[in-house]
Amino acid sequence: MNEARRSFKSAATGLLWLFLGVGASVTACSTTGSLAPNWRQQSFARGSDEDKACLADFKAFDAAVKRAGVRDGEAARVRGFPYLKVNRFLASFRKDDLEGKAFDVWVQHMRALDAQARFVEASNLGGAELPSLVHLDECAALLIQSDLTHTEARAGLIRAATVMPSYNLGKRLSGFYPLTSIGVALGYRGWQKEALPSFSQSLESLEAENPWTSYRPTGTSALSHSQVAALMRAAPRDALGIPQFERQDLNALLQTFAPIWRVETTGAYDRAGAPAWRGSEIVVDPSHPPVFARLSYTRFGGAVLPQLVYMIWFPERPKQSRFDLLGGPLDAVVWRVTLNADGQPLIYDSMHACGCYHMFFPVPPLSRKPMPEDQDARESALVPISAPVLGPGQRMVVRLATVSHYVSSVSGERGQTEGASFAYNIVAGARVPDQVLRIAPTGAGRSRSLYGENGIIRQSARLERFTLWPMGIDSPGAMRQWGTHATAFVGLRHFDDPYLMQEAFH
Repeated sequence: MNEARRSFKSAATGLLWLFLGVGASVTACSTTGSLAPNWRQQSFARGSDEDKACLADFKAFDAAVKRAGVRDGEAARVRGFPYLKVNRFLASFRKDDLEGKAFDVWVQHMRALDAQARFVEASNLGGAELPSLVHLDECAALLIQSDLTHTEARAGLIRAATVMPSYNLGKRLSGFYPLTSIGVALGYRGWQKEALPSFSQSLESLEAENPWTSYRPTGTSALSHSQVAALMRAAPRDALGIPQFERQDLNALLQTFAPIWRVETTGAYDRAGAPAWRGSEIVVDPSHPPVFARLSYTRFGGAVLPQLVYMIWFPERPKQSRFDLLGGPLDAVVWRVTLNADGQPLIYDSMHACGCYHMFFPVPPLSRKPMPEDQDARESALVPISAPVLGPGQRMVVRLATVSHYVSSVSGERGQTEGASFAYNIVAGARVPDQVLRIAPTGAGRSRSLYGENGIIRQSARLERFTLWPMGIDSPGAMRQWGTHATAFVGLRHFDDPYLMQEAFH
């Protein structure tokens, strides 16, 4: 009861201003984004016939995508600039001094995001007749040259290159968020009491009850500390400070820092596999378990640091009763490794692909610093334990509990462990990140994304969506696409926030 009173008091001072702040940020995004179409209307009025034809071709492509329902939801559109898309990392540069080469490189990165999305969409459209991607690339180059030589267009782009929060303000309004979030905050603390004690157990006692299965990356071509440092030093940085890795170097980094997944295994639901279409359903095939990997970035201490992201899939989180709110088809766990400037792990963090159960594991001497969320009922950065400093050739072991697939322990590799063992391949997109998930074969030469246009796998919906909707997250508990992960029910946090690590750790 005392805990409830304290939570209520803190919510009155913290959650209300947060709620109003989210509304203000959404309004601000909407306002700034709406300025860009004014530039486009002016540009169209005075543009060349070739410009107008290119704009019509982009419009035709988007109309075909909309009719087919195959829009890719990973990156956000930039209003008024149909040839660009933006993510939270690139949007963070809007506040920097974007002049000269830095502005041009920023635009190139946004153009690359748009090209990736259109490749996904064109692949999933199949045989539909529409402007070719080569033609759209040529049009984009023409429109960039035509548009962005104008000062007002450059200013309009900086205002428009925003990403809306993955929170629905309308749901928070209608769900009386400042009040209903109090119960959710208490529930979150209850989950912590259930899930965190395993981190203080010895590994022997943790693994004593049920059998465990290990998933190890194939090959032994991990780089040494000195080789990683040399690779990081050799990687050129563009005008935004973003390291540019050759494909073979990125693959070497992904191989070097890939974890060993050790899964408590009591049924088929704990066997990792590859998600794929089977008719209209998505199934997970355990015969050849892959781990999907991609590169992302964070901004920490004035530098851009690389992050290696790994995702492992399971067939389901089995329901424990008919009214189990958390169980349902499909489950996936994400493990991320943030490297420092020398290419050594700075911090690890994990979540489920629903955005749930976000945990951080800093590597000493990095440590958690006080956050404003610590003073009220909002969810702050959760640190169960610090991560170990790995020795030469040693891998991180990530243990997952049976049924829930919660991360239950992290440790350095300690030689041979008991139980079944499988080798997994690291699958990185050949042309776009998560390519085989965004362009998944359905048979007869056709393909379809596992994710809907809103970035959510509809099949993975959980019953908790009927109780947690006032938190403003669409279909809470469902698996979702990169760039759409809200990771706090109470508060406001995104997994791909480029300043997330800097705000929580020093």
